[in-house]
Amino acid sequence: MAWLLWSRGRDEKPVGVMSHQTALSLFELGDFNPAKIHMIVPPTFRRNSSPPKAVVLHRARLAPGEFTHLRGLTVCRPLRALCDLANANPDSVGDLWPVAVEARRRGLITTSSFTRPVRSNRVIKTRFKACA
Repeated sequence: MAWLLWSRGRDEKPVGVMSHQTALSLFELGDFNPAKIHMIVPPTFRRNSSPPKAVVLHRARLAPGEFTHLRGLTVCRPLRALCDLANANPDSVGDLWPVAVEARRRGLITTSSFTRPVRSNRVIKTRFKACA
């Protein structure tokens, strides 16, 4: 849990949001078992120390509808996590499709998810919309 303490802002509250494979793993979607914790922090986040070795740090602004609280952690919603993974590796969109379908089946991605602002690639979001 050192990564959670490391991600605290100036007000001593954690600002890191679990993302990418880590978020999908927390939602128990797909076969993800990430060796490192993927975390999004605001672009303005600064620390005097390097991130823990177990953390892959991403910087982005998240809209309120792009994350939720799960098991005491702040976690990207499945649609945002899928879009982030697809943006990181566009060739993986086909591999992510079954995960998107499972998220839709479980009600984690809904039609209203596509009306909320998602700052990820719109083309990727459109591809996942077909499962909603």
